[in-house]
Amino acid sequence: VGRHLHAEAFERVHVCPEGLIAGAVLTLPGDNTYLLYSVYAPCVGVERAAFFAGPLRAALGDGVRRHPGARLVLGGDFNCVESVLLDAGTLTSTPPPLAGGGGVGPSGEAGEVPPPSSSRTVGYAGLQEVQLEFGLADCFRKYNPALCQFTHIATNGSTAARLDRVLIADTLVPYLVGAGIASGWPGDHSLAHTTLRLPGAVPRGPGSWAFPAQLARDPKFVRRFTVAISAWFAARPVGPGRSHAGRWEAFKAWGRRQNPGVAA
Repeated sequence: VGRHLHAEAFERVHVCPEGLIAGAVLTLPGDNTYLLYSVYAPCVGVERAAFFAGPLRAALGDGVRRHPGARLVLGGDFNCVESVLLDAGTLTSTPPPLAGGGGVGPSGEAGEVPPPSSSRTVGYAGLQEVQLEFGLADCFRKYNPALCQFTHIATNGSTAARLDRVLIADTLVPYLVGAGIASGWPGDHSLAHTTLRLPGAVPRGPGSWAFPAQLARDPKFVRRFTVAISAWFAARPVGPGRSHAGRWEAFKAWGRRQNPGVAA
């Protein structure tokens, strides 16, 4: 968050005892508030259904009640798929392609056929009910309506599925500018990524991120940073062992550590 967004606040709001759900609230300039949740759904189908209807629904409901007007963003491994035709497959290539490849074998030929079983859809109905209740959209499917691509390949290399996804509030869909799957990341799952161009966001230029001058017109940022700067200099007076030049270099390093997203 700090490398790409100027956050007014970022704090944890929920962690379930089993470690399957973690939540945080992110506040950006202009009263833009987002509820972010990381989710890991159980591998067993019957447990997934109970998880979606119970802990997940309760966590989202609590967050929405505590932060009215905040927009939801969920990401994680949901361990189920919506469509056996678009989100799952039986791999026929040897050796199996990298996770995230989907649709194409190592020589460019078709790499999968529809799976013989719909077991991957078990529990999805519960997730769908949560999506409908809280107005959530699947970023990948919104951005790629007919693309068949996977995030996980079974250890035996025979089947694959798009188990990992990012869900966003329906009101954020107009700001969706990218969604895909990147292979080659550490672990047995590929990275599901989403890009949003948030309302009121400071546009990024072609070079390295530098301090956006627009923040100087943000009263909350100016007040907070002014106090922090004054306190830093007051605690480090110039004297034996600390020159003006040395203090200036130390101050710049401190500023970058405080918020690398807005420091040149």
